[in-house]
Formats: sequence, C-alpha cells, structure tokens
Amino acid sequence: MGGTHMNRSLWRKAVALTLTVAMTAGLTACGGGGNSTSADGNKRYFKADYLSDLPDSFNDTTSNIQFKGDVMYYTSSNADYTKSGLYSYNLITGENAQLYEQAQSDGSGNSSWVSGYTVADSGEVYLFVTKNQMDESSVTEDYSDATLDDVLSYMADQWGYSDEDAEKDWNDYYAKDYTDEDGNVNYGRFLLAQNARFIQTSSILKVDTSGNIAFEQDMDLGANAENVSCNGIAVDKEGNLYLALNTWSNNDSGNSVSSDEYFTLVIGEDGSQKGRIPSDGYTSRLVGLADGTVASIGYGDAGCELRPLDVGAMKEQTDKAIEVPSDTVSVLDEKNLLVTEGSSVYKYNLDTKEKEEFFSWMDCNISSSSVSSYGVLSDGRIAAYLQNWNSNGNQTEIALIKEVDASEVADTVNLTLACMWTGSDAEEKVIAFNKSQDKYHITMKSYGDGAEEYEDAVNSFNTAVTSDSNIDLVLFNDYSQAINFASKGLNVDLYGLLDKDTELSRDDFLPNVLTACEYDGKLAILPQTFTLQTVIGKADDVGTTPGWTVSDMKALIASKPEGTQLFWGMDRTSALTALMSLGYNDFINWEDASCNFDSQEFIDVLDFANMFPEEFEYRDDMEDSTVLLSQGKQLLDTYYLSDFEQVQMYRAIFGGPTTFIGYPTSEGNGAMLSLNNIIGISNSCKDVDGAWQFLRTFYLPKKSSDGDSDYTYGFSIRKDDFEKYCQNAMKADSDGGSTWGWGEFEVEIQPATQEDVDQVKDLVYNTTAVSGAVSDDITNIINEEAAAYFSGQKSAEDVAKIIQSRMQVYLSETK
Repeated sequence: MGGTHMNRSLWRKAVALTLTVAMTAGLTACGGGGNSTSADGNKRYFKADYLSDLPDSFNDTTSNIQFKGDVMYYTSSNADYTKSGLYSYNLITGENAQLYEQAQSDGSGNSSWVSGYTVADSGEVYLFVTKNQMDESSVTEDYSDATLDDVLSYMADQWGYSDEDAEKDWNDYYAKDYTDEDGNVNYGRFLLAQNARFIQTSSILKVDTSGNIAFEQDMDLGANAENVSCNGIAVDKEGNLYLALNTWSNNDSGNSVSSDEYFTLVIGEDGSQKGRIPSDGYTSRLVGLADGTVASIGYGDAGCELRPLDVGAMKEQTDKAIEVPSDTVSVLDEKNLLVTEGSSVYKYNLDTKEKEEFFSWMDCNISSSSVSSYGVLSDGRIAAYLQNWNSNGNQTEIALIKEVDASEVADTVNLTLACMWTGSDAEEKVIAFNKSQDKYHITMKSYGDGAEEYEDAVNSFNTAVTSDSNIDLVLFNDYSQAINFASKGLNVDLYGLLDKDTELSRDDFLPNVLTACEYDGKLAILPQTFTLQTVIGKADDVGTTPGWTVSDMKALIASKPEGTQLFWGMDRTSALTALMSLGYNDFINWEDASCNFDSQEFIDVLDFANMFPEEFEYRDDMEDSTVLLSQGKQLLDTYYLSDFEQVQMYRAIFGGPTTFIGYPTSEGNGAMLSLNNIIGISNSCKDVDGAWQFLRTFYLPKKSSDGDSDYTYGFSIRKDDFEKYCQNAMKADSDGGSTWGWGEFEVEIQPATQEDVDQVKDLVYNTTAVSGAVSDDITNIINEEAAAYFSGQKSAEDVAKIIQSRMQVYLSETK
C-alpha cells in the first residue's frame, strides 16, 4: 500500500491558531527560594506556564501523548467514539495536523485501535494497529431476524439489567457499535458478538509527515499469538522498528492463557520482519537513545535496568545493562536521561550512574501523580502533559517549565514539609495553598521516594524529623512516628494556634479525636480523616455491648466445638498480635515510660495465644470466611469502619444482628481510630503562623461551591461534616443504590437506619485509642521473645520477665 494518499481533509494547518501562554496565579516559580540545587551547590529556579487555545482535537479523550523535539503527538476520538485519530501539534508554532484516522467500530461489532506508535527523528510515524474481527463461523445460531426487544431481553437475562436501564445503556454505549453509516442498526450482530469467537490481527503502518501511508504490513506472529500486547515501540537511526510484544493464546473455553512469550520484534525499513530479540521477562518500555540506537527497560535481579539492543546479533546486551532509578525516563542528551522519582525529576548520567536533582514537580505546583508524560523542547523547556481526574471529569493541561533567574522569583517564606512519600492528597493541598497566596511556599521533602528498602526510608525519615532544624512541618506515615516525635518535645502545641484562629475552634472538631491527638496535655498532631478499626461478631455470640476482655474471649472460644476459629487463619503469632492490638495500653504507661509485662495478666495473654496452632496451613480446598462465618465455624472478623454499608453485608453473612465487639482490653469499647494524613508542626519551624495557615486549610468549613463530590477516604474530623455524613447515610441514593457481594453472598444496600447511625456514632465518640500506637520495635520485642515460649524453650513467666526488661530499656531510651 506504499504511496497511498489519505483524504486531504485530514490535513489541517492551524494558520489562524494563536499560541498563547497563560500564567496561572500563584505559579510564580518553582521553589520559592529553597529547592532544586545544582551539583555546584547553586539554587535553581523554574517557572511553569500553561498553554491555552489548544486544538479542538486535544480533548477529554486525548491519550498516548509523546513529545518529539518541539512537536507533541497524541491520539483522540470523536464525540461518539466511533473514530480516532493521531495528531501532531507544534508547541512553538501552533501548527496542528491529523496524521491518521481510523474507524474504531465498523458498525457490525468489529473494532480496531492503535496499540502503540513512535515517531522517528524525521517526523515519520510508525503505528501498531490491532483489530478484533468476529468469527461468524464459531456460532451456529441464526440471529438475522433479531429485534431491539431481543437485545434488551438478553441484557436483562444475562447481565441483570432492569428494562429501563437496559434500554438506556443500549442507546448510550452499545448501539453505535452496531449502526452503519446510513443509521441502520444490526441487532443480530450484537447477539452474535456475545457468543462468537473473535480473531485478533495486527498490522504496522508508516505514515509520513504529510499524512501519507508509506506502507501497511499485516503481522504474522505465529500460531500461538492469538492475542498480542504491545508494551513498547521505538525506531532507530537506520529506520528499523522495534516492538516489545507479549503474545498468548486461548484455551479450549476461549479464555486467554498467557504463554509468557516476551520478545522484541524488529521490522525493517521496508516493513519486513528482520527477527526477534528474546526478552528476559516483561519489558515495560522501549527508549530511543540520543545516539540513534534503541534500548529496552525492564526489571532484573538488580532492579530496573536499561538494556541496549543489538539488532545485528538479535539480543539484549545484558552485559551492558545500566541500572536506572525508574522506568519513567526521557532522553536529555547522549550522556543523560531525565528520570522521575516521586515528585522530582533527576538528571541521570549513564556513564557515572549518578543522579542530580533537576527540578521538582511540586515546587512548580504540579502534582507528580498528574504527570502522564513529558519531554525536552529545543529551547531547553520541559513540556509536560498533565491529567487530573476529579469530580469534574478528566481535566488535561500542557505545562511548559523553564529555568529562570532568581530575580524573577517572588520573595516568599519557604516552609519544608517532611514526609515519607509524596501522596496525591497532600500534594493537592500543598499546591492549592501555594497558589492561593504569595507570602509562603510549602516544599515537600520525601525520604521514601527512591529508597531501595523500606527500613532505610523509615530510618532516614525518623532521623531527619528528630534532628533536622530546617524541617517546619511533618506529615507522619503512622501514629507511632507522631508519638515518638511528641515524646521528645519536638512539636508545637496546636491548641495555642487553634484557640487564636478566628474561623476555627475546638468545638469544630470531634472531641475524642482531639483527645487522641494529645500528648502530655498538648495537641501534638492533627489528622485529615479517620476510620475505625474494630472486631465484629454475631450478637448471639458476643452480646450487644461493645468491649470485652481476654477472659471473655477465652470463654467464648471455650464454649464452642473443637476446631472453631476466632479469626480466619489465626496462628499463635497473629493471635498475640490481635490480643495486643489494644493490650499495650494495659501494659505500657506512655507518660512515665514504665511497663508491667511481668504481670499475671500478660502471662495469661501468652497462655491464650499458645492455644492456637504454631502455623496456619492453608489448603486450596478450604472454605472462605463467608462460609465459616455463616456456619459459626469462625466467630469474629476484623472490621474497618468507614461507611454504613459494609455492616449490611456482614449481617447477611452472620444471619442476624451483629456487634462491634472490638479487641480485648481492660476498659473501653475495643475500637481504635486509624488516623490518615497526620501532620504536626516542628518546634524549630521558622514561621509557625505560616505553617498553621497551611495546616488549617485541611479543616476550614467547605464553601457551598466546593460541593460534596471531592473524595477523601474516611470520616472527616470536623464534627459538622461527620454529622452531615451520618444524616446523608439515612437518605436513599438518588442513583439507585449499590450492591455488595462477597463469596456467595450479595446484598442490595439500603439507607442506614437510625439504629445503625446511633451505633456508629456511639462507637466513634467514645473511641480514643489509636491504631499504630505500638511501633514495630515494640511488636518485634514481644514476638521475638514469645517465640521461645511458643516453642517450649522457656516458660511464660520467664519470657514475660525478659520482655519486661527489654521493654523498659526501650521505653527509657526512646522517651
């Protein structure tokens, strides 16, 4: 098909298109004075500008964005998703063109799509196109006379649709795929498609810069390649095309079975297959390097590797593999890649294997989670495609980031927020705050992004937040870190700031959450949201009042037939963990750093845990929890309370009323708060009022324009928001509700009853214990020494004394 010319209407130059750059308020500069630092120790400053007046083809359906030189390439669909195209857009001149168009559906159930593409230095585009063709011979039944009623009946009978929903979804989602250009609907093809076998085929196309198809070549990948996944595509300086493929076949029932055949297919300049390069496992992407060669990126024993491809020998040059920090890379020059780790972009030298921070997305007020792709323009700017999913749908932007002189940077107070990892929730809050004013700038500093081992990240973070005077705010990964921070007197008392605030007061918050966040009478931290962690059981077994002791739990299991489980799969170690989830409060006094693990009460805990098997032996033929709970063979289950829906599922499984009985403890309801996004202000903070101005944004009342659609996991710690959530839970869902399923059980969720709400509110308002208060160090001490008792090497009394001694030393050293 060489030389075929595409429809001239597909080629459109944006002569009248004016390329404008819109500065976003608050995006004065990356960093605000304390951020990216070059190898010579000098600070570097960046600005992020945004493009407006993008082409109409750049819309909510846009995907597969690539940057090549000054040109952005992308695919997008028309409004009804019947056609898709590949477009180019010059970010400097504004020139826009459609290079390729295809029908996504042919009106009879067959479909096609662009699985991948790459752009050569010349601007020519290579596309890997996949088609699904219906094999009519695989179905013997005749559907030629089918009507709309037949289609709707099928959707109701096979998919569980109501009559109304079936017709709506048919019109909204399915009809277009079975409607020809004249508007004729082929209902029989729809029914045929539900029963037919589909044959997948693939082809390669080469399209020049004017939209001409230079060649189109069908691919023959062998008998086992009934299905193909293209994981990467690149072209070298000789015009050879590389395709990182995974092929697999179907079993007799028509289900896909991966053959785990991974390879890179090499296609010559004329479209002929030159050979296959075997891949050692999954290739995440292919990269065209600055010297015109191609390398694969995959994961080996040493981590993420860049492996040069030898087209002559048809092999990966594993002996020349280069370890890289991640597979998110962009080629900067012959010696350097740009590599994304967390919220930062690093310049990674391929020779020295050293990395240097280039700039931070966060310091440009861009959430790293929104960056889908980026590239380097000819003038040195970074072009980034940003994609944000929120209540308003999929919002896309193109940001242009450039390095600027320090004189162009607004004079702001830079505050450092230390964190283990840069999560999207915190990033969004930081970005919103930085954009809202120009007096302060929050910089997030991560100690976990890029760390090879979790323990390394934890140790680095803990050391920094307890010793680095340049840290102003701390986003803790768990509650034990926050307690350790507060026990050293490193926190600012937030009550002093809250009590001076003109828009917030203590009365705005759930009082039990404030109590849980106190240390030594001071408000050490505040979380953004919380959930409850508790234990649920059948009311006939555990009673109707939350809260019980270890003795109560022992009595329950003793009353049941042999073989009855408390929790699914519980062994001695997990039993001890469950017993100690709240038990630490009975044995540790945090205020004076004392403990009493040598007491008879703790010895009883060890004895009870020792009743369970040494190890839980899982078998494939075991019944799952839903069956065991429904038959009384399992009595309890761990419950994470964040809504009013899940309990309805458990009532159906237990076959009657349930109780949030909780973990065993000498006092209280046995529930624990799980705090999310825990933040404190360091007593070394350079501007405490500025830090509070940021922290308070988490808790200000919602404006009416904010709506209720922004999702955050868990309950709000604002009293009015929590009460509103409880009231809304008793209202019928305007969308018709939802259905929960687990195992053989399925429940249509109903509005919560007043009894449901009262039960949860009683639990919430009377819970001050916090999940995660025990550090891994404490848990490890208990488990390490208890193992000697469980194995029969030592008595429970001796083990309790050893734990008491070790724990007292630990508490004294960490206070």
